[in-house]
Amino acid sequence: MNRTKNIGKRRFKLGSQLLVDNLLNKQLEKYNVTIDDLPKLKEDGVFGEKEWFEYYKFTTEREYQNWANYCVKVLTENTYPRLNKKEAIRQFQWLNMGFGLKQDYKLNNEDNVEKKSDIIKESEILGSAGGEISATTNESVGNSETSS
Repeated sequence: MNRTKNIGKRRFKLGSQLLVDNLLNKQLEKYNVTIDDLPKLKEDGVFGEKEWFEYYKFTTEREYQNWANYCVKVLTENTYPRLNKKEAIRQFQWLNMGFGLKQDYKLNNEDNVEKKSDIIKESEILGSAGGEISATTNESVGNSETSS
């Protein structure tokens, strides 16, 4: 069941709660959960000590790419003020850093060494053929799996 609101031609004010909820609900679709369900699930102890975005995970690179592409498309086509692709990617990166699901899959780099992906590089997004966002590891950024 698709519980993400059909946005069609609807325009969202950049930064509005409705826009953010729509983007976050898209990544939770496969779990049949929405942002509105999360407080009750947390209260019921479903997540244990984890946050919801650590409990639910992207299990394939394709899932992550689909969500990233959806977010950039919505940010470029359905917001006001309207964003160009580069600005939309930056907004997506902030959203992903704060509330993106943990990426629980492995990618092979050029040396065939497996690494966990936890960030996308803007240069690869803007330069990718076919308009897809690709997930890669950025060596200059520390590991995002630190505990507080």
